[in-house]
Amino acid sequence: MNTLSVKSSLLITLFIFTSQLLLAQNRIISGVIIDSSDNKPIPFSHVGITNEINGSLANENGEFQINVNDETKSISINSIGYLTKVVEISDKTEFLRIELDLWENQLTEAIVMPKSALEYVQQALLKHQSNITNLPFSTQAYFSSSNITELSPDRNIKKNEAVFRTYYPNYSDTTLTNESQLILHRFSDNGVEVDMSMIDNKKVKKKLNKLEKKQAKRDEKELSQTESTETDENEEEVESNPFASGIGPDYVLNTFQKLVSLPIFDEYNMEKIEFTLGKPSFVDDRELITIHFHNDKKIMLMFTYTGTLYLDSESMAIVSLDYHEDVNIPGLIRPIIKSKTGINITGFENDVKINNQIQNELWYPQNIVYNSKIKLKDKMAFKDDKLLYFSSSHVFNVESIEIENPYIVDESFLFDSTKSYEEQVNPINGLDWKLINVIN
Repeated sequence: MNTLSVKSSLLITLFIFTSQLLLAQNRIISGVIIDSSDNKPIPFSHVGITNEINGSLANENGEFQINVNDETKSISINSIGYLTKVVEISDKTEFLRIELDLWENQLTEAIVMPKSALEYVQQALLKHQSNITNLPFSTQAYFSSSNITELSPDRNIKKNEAVFRTYYPNYSDTTLTNESQLILHRFSDNGVEVDMSMIDNKKVKKKLNKLEKKQAKRDEKELSQTESTETDENEEEVESNPFASGIGPDYVLNTFQKLVSLPIFDEYNMEKIEFTLGKPSFVDDRELITIHFHNDKKIMLMFTYTGTLYLDSESMAIVSLDYHEDVNIPGLIRPIIKSKTGINITGFENDVKINNQIQNELWYPQNIVYNSKIKLKDKMAFKDDKLLYFSSSHVFNVESIEIENPYIVDESFLFDSTKSYEEQVNPINGLDWKLINVIN
């Protein structure tokens, strides 16, 4: 064997050994986060590696998992209204039960708020552009999308899980398009189709059967060419089907970026919304102004809101927004929707939680949890005139942000929300699900 061959063999061996070593160094720590005062779980807390941007998100039950390596010495946990907690870990740490203390217990004197709640909101809207970055950056984010019919809650449609790399050319300019690359995708192992047992309407059954057949083919990875070349009429029918996959990552990203364009912040709509100051709060060593809001009179005859806005007390930046949106579709509009879908949709309910994070004194997206319900009621469609809720749940969690050297998505890898996930996966070498902070 010549010298060149020996060197090549050594390099290959070294590469394999190094790769295996790096893989072995990465491991997952799981745990649960609870309130120290009542032992109740704290949902959607942020779990991060101390002094790093990387982070995970607890689920609605306070359960989390985070990917760490041998160099990780501690993780930090923060949730609005609680003191940040840093927990040391070792190479033997596998599970953590973390108790957070309420921040209000630390207050020793009353905090005076010189302005009205509405004035604080208006100030935050005026300063929003200067509080968020206008420089390019990229993120790597975990995204999940799942659906369920409440006729049979234990029968879920399989959950989509994906990881996206997204390039933001200018986060403060909402006219520019962000560019995403789908780098990982999978369906959950469990889950079935929509429960048909309580549906009598033939038109409804026909639409749901189409969805079931399409989902089954995806699961088996046997999509035929005929499916991708469906007629325009069939494509329109699928798009109008309220049981389709629902909002996707593009919508979620728009919700982040166009936060101040939400109906609750429209100048005309704000006249119908009552804003009130709540007790000051706290997150990640920052004092927050708490503003509750609701409207008794419907906006545009359809929309009612109830929620809470958290502002950074120093910069007036929007740190978090948590709201419930109830949309009741007027009777005059329902026949139009029914003529398109064959289903009597009476309204929607959305529960949205948006959190931002600060880096270098500017604010970036952190995570969003978006739960949506479609309300259906039709004496001809459902037995016993029952109200059906079809629910969609979406989670988008930014795992990491690259500010200095953002990842620019290749034009040939751009994600298209009108196409299926499976045909658009463009992986990055060395990245697999073992390295992702999955939210269960």
